[in-house]
Amino acid sequence: MIILLQRRRVRAIVHAEEGETLGEALSLLAPDGICVNFGIAASAEVTFNAIELLRIGGASFSSLDLFHELRSRPAPPDLARLAQAVADGTLTPHIEVERSWEEIEDVAQQFMSRAFTGKAVLRVH
Repeated sequence: MIILLQRRRVRAIVHAEEGETLGEALSLLAPDGICVNFGIAASAEVTFNAIELLRIGGASFSSLDLFHELRSRPAPPDLARLAQAVADGTLTPHIEVERSWEEIEDVAQQFMSRAFTGKAVLRVH
């Protein structure tokens, strides 16, 4: 995380790194800042200084769980908007792997072992 190297206070952090960096990220929040976590890359254990977080004033932490969000807001309208943005060229997804759907087992293994960091597209013939 570049921001950790700069050691400056920020109003918003979107976080999906390992547990130890989450504690560090929380310490960088500005007053009334928010940290939103949307995944844990490796370690689910998090340690942070609760007194330091309270002293920031108004800082908050939230988690984003896609499955929870989809219960209250259906995905199709947002997926249609994303598909249109890709078609218009205003959104370019980072596709690192493109293979036949028949190679799903190999692609899934690579994904789970973090052999690639971008998206995988499986073609259906």
